[in-house]
Amino acid sequence: MKKAVLALAGIYLVLLLVTGCPALFRQAERAHFITDPNLEDAIRKELGMRWGRIEPEDLARLTTLYASWCNISDISGLEYAVNLEILYMRGNRLVDISLLEGLTKLEVLFLHNNRIADISPLQNLTNLRKVDLWRNEITDISPLVENEGLGEGTYIDLRHNSLFDDRFSTASSDDALKSLEDRGVTVYYRDDYGIIDWNSLH
Repeated sequence: MKKAVLALAGIYLVLLLVTGCPALFRQAERAHFITDPNLEDAIRKELGMRWGRIEPEDLARLTTLYASWCNISDISGLEYAVNLEILYMRGNRLVDISLLEGLTKLEVLFLHNNRIADISPLQNLTNLRKVDLWRNEITDISPLVENEGLGEGTYIDLRHNSLFDDRFSTASSDDALKSLEDRGVTVYYRDDYGIIDWNSLH
């Protein structure tokens, strides 16, 4: 009986080492600088790294990251993705996006349906061309106005934000919208606009 148990234990150990399926084995490979395991899973998928520890230099290889509807609440680690051009993080639980401020190559940024109020990290992302901020908690869009790179050919979705709630809406909000539109930025802020075909926008 003891030999049979030892044999089964040996088989299990081999499977553990070969497949890495059990979570405890995978836990040993987690990157210490990426706090949210759901974000790490999305990064692993994009990099094609099923096994092994992710290092900061691996994130520098990313130019695109799809991490929508992944229940992500912490973007720690993304600051190393300095070559990122396209980032999809729709439908997560994001509040703090401050670590995006150094990702100056970003052109497409989709953050709709999160809990973001402060968008000041977007102020210096001058290469942005498509920005989806639909359904967040934004009340101040002055960082977008102060972003000198936003102009003709830039599209921003601001619908369903606190900015347009009567409790927060101010003359300065209207002025900020007008300033963006005067520079050629296409701003979607009317809730009845309908579905935006982002792929058709150039």
